[in-house]
Amino acid sequence: MGTGFYGANIEELRNLATTFDQQANALAHAESNVLRGLAAAFWLGPIATEFKVTWTNMHSVNLDALEAMLHDLAKNLRLQAHQQEQASNDPGGGLGEGKGVHETPITRPIQPATTKKKGGGLWGWVKDKATGAWDDIKGGAQKVYDTEVDGWHWTYDKISSNRFTRPFVVQAQADRRLWDSTGGTILSGHWPRMSQVVSSAMLVALTTDNIQPLGYVAAVGTGHCLFDDGRPMIGPSEDKYDTQVPTSVGDLIANEHNVAQDHGKIQITTIKEGDGSKRVIVTLPGTQDWIPNGGSNPIDFGGDLWSSSGGDTTYAKDVRLAMAQAQQDGDIPPGAPVLLVGHSYGAMVAGDLASDPTFVQQYNITNVVSVAGPTNNDPIDPNVNFLEVNGQFDAVSKTDLGGMYAPLPGFMIAPPPPDHTSGPNHTIVTLPSPGHIYDVATNHDDNKYAAGLNDSTDPGLLQYQAQLQQDGFLSTPGSSAKSIKIPVGRK
Repeated sequence: MGTGFYGANIEELRNLATTFDQQANALAHAESNVLRGLAAAFWLGPIATEFKVTWTNMHSVNLDALEAMLHDLAKNLRLQAHQQEQASNDPGGGLGEGKGVHETPITRPIQPATTKKKGGGLWGWVKDKATGAWDDIKGGAQKVYDTEVDGWHWTYDKISSNRFTRPFVVQAQADRRLWDSTGGTILSGHWPRMSQVVSSAMLVALTTDNIQPLGYVAAVGTGHCLFDDGRPMIGPSEDKYDTQVPTSVGDLIANEHNVAQDHGKIQITTIKEGDGSKRVIVTLPGTQDWIPNGGSNPIDFGGDLWSSSGGDTTYAKDVRLAMAQAQQDGDIPPGAPVLLVGHSYGAMVAGDLASDPTFVQQYNITNVVSVAGPTNNDPIDPNVNFLEVNGQFDAVSKTDLGGMYAPLPGFMIAPPPPDHTSGPNHTIVTLPSPGHIYDVATNHDDNKYAAGLNDSTDPGLLQYQAQLQQDGFLSTPGSSAKSIKIPVGRK
């Protein structure tokens, strides 16, 4: 090639053309999958008609146009690669003798490198054009993708919030939870937990009944139905107020009892030590509503059952949102150690959150105090100092069946023994129950637990309590505390 002239890298042009064709084929495949899904789905009514018309007249047309543009660009790139190859093989000197990718004479030489335009000559021009076209394609594809996602979200919101279709959505969620606790667990290489299988099977049975009382759902008009856990929703933080620094684990649970009186709220307390360092206590109250009607308060019996079946619940998602909001507002200082305190359903949520290593690391969860919570199925992060307190006759805390594994029908294999044992960072304390064996309410009462903890001389409890004080979560000279409450809800 003559001095001062530039050509294209033929192999790179052809590779780029292949990439364009592959992306076009991927779009066609995705569009075909959506069309098959729409054709197979039993979906009737005005919402379905509106979505199908929008898909056919707008989304599908946009995808077809983008697919055609990608194929055209690939075709042009291959043509330019072919012309470049011919020019390079020209015995007369190729581009150096006046031939270009369009096989037209070049009438003036390209300027020297010190003065040539940005882009690197002919090959630079080709790359600039290709890069610009690719950026346009990515931008167009992103717009199409965003449009499709918005469309699906809009459709799901419409179906989920409609009081007549909502029961079918809840039923589908229960079916999915049953699969996750059985077949999904097995396929992931784990043994199913008995309590999760039983709870998810109960959800399937109970949510099936939602199909019958549609008149009740329509009359209530909330867009929710029985055992509907809905979606997370939190309110703005309430005004900050001074509060006492706890002096014992019993005080932590007594405070939980007080927080629970203000329904639908959690508490976040920031403790400031005498040296200026800070600690955070997040208090999660237990079950407040015993009628599982899918109301606005997610701390209800329906949420209990969803939590027992395994997986996240709306209450747990609300806590995540509330802690993110508190962190943004400065109520959870960056890097400050965090203690989660929960009773009953609140303890279950605390256990679920402490089983998420990403969440533990994000908020520096160092401690959890779980009281009367069936948490034996939770794979608690081993870095978390976990205190598990249960009563001798507290039936609720035993609904996890001690972490028992479920037998597999059709398999002549005995399930392994429960693996929930007390490791170096897991302390288990069993308190004597205040009521007789059949007095479920008294034995599960959080105030009774607070009193029992303050009276207990259990060595494990006292050691854990001393460690909490050493870590700054309990009262020390010069410490002070301020708290906020954040409403948690369900929509």
